[in-house]
Amino acid sequence: MKITIAKNSGFCFGVKRAVAIVEKLSDAGRKIYTNGPIIHNPQVIKSLAVRGVKALKSSDDAMGLKKGLLVIRTHGMKKDFPSQVPEKVRIIDATCPFVKRAQDIVKRLSVEGRRVIILGDEHHPEVEGLVSYADSAVVIKNPKEAAKLDINKGRVGFLSQTTQSVGDFAAISRRIKKKNPSALIFDTICRTTSLRQSEVEEIARKSDIMIIVGGKNSANTKRLAAISRKHTVTYHIETSRELKKKWFGKAFSVGIAAGASTPDRIIKEVAERIKKIGGR
Repeated sequence: MKITIAKNSGFCFGVKRAVAIVEKLSDAGRKIYTNGPIIHNPQVIKSLAVRGVKALKSSDDAMGLKKGLLVIRTHGMKKDFPSQVPEKVRIIDATCPFVKRAQDIVKRLSVEGRRVIILGDEHHPEVEGLVSYADSAVVIKNPKEAAKLDINKGRVGFLSQTTQSVGDFAAISRRIKKKNPSALIFDTICRTTSLRQSEVEEIARKSDIMIIVGGKNSANTKRLAAISRKHTVTYHIETSRELKKKWFGKAFSVGIAAGASTPDRIIKEVAERIKKIGGR
């Protein structure tokens, strides 16, 4: 059985940076909180919890803190969040630089009096944060919804959640420009996301089965699985324990790819397990 592992798999720059910040602080024995899961990977969150890192569930939890360090997760925070945190709690911002850039663009568009259109998952924390920086914003999730927008007139700006579909963003950008030539378009999909999506599509075309590894709550991982399913049989798992021998009964080639929040050790465990299954 031939196994191909995507080169662009595992922690991206923003995730590595955030996890490193939290681990360094926990090593120093500090009391650490995060405004929700620091990244979308249950296994990493569990390992950090063992180190004493607590993920808050809501802004109300932040208001009740007495002391300690509050690390802002990779997805960022809402505009008014810092004002809800007690003064004795120190905030450390671990927002992904690509998300921060998208936030700055939304601020700029709002200052210019433009209506902000965001391609993304409405209830994803990154998108909720982006919306909070806008005076007027609408979130769309696909080209079909974009087609319903009334944007023939007015000042408009368009950008994307950093982990969205490259193809959808391009299609919507063309549609918006056709309807409103003066609209400003900002490609805020991070380069790592673009590379992962392209590589997954390439490997999926050549594989009998694709295994996508990463959190079931990870937007970028779910996007990889969706892209892969267009070309071959695809399974989205979090760990090697979810692998089933019957999936590989007639498979000669298997592709493995992983989301931006998936640790390398989990990817290796999945590959090793598939090798054992392939050897029967």
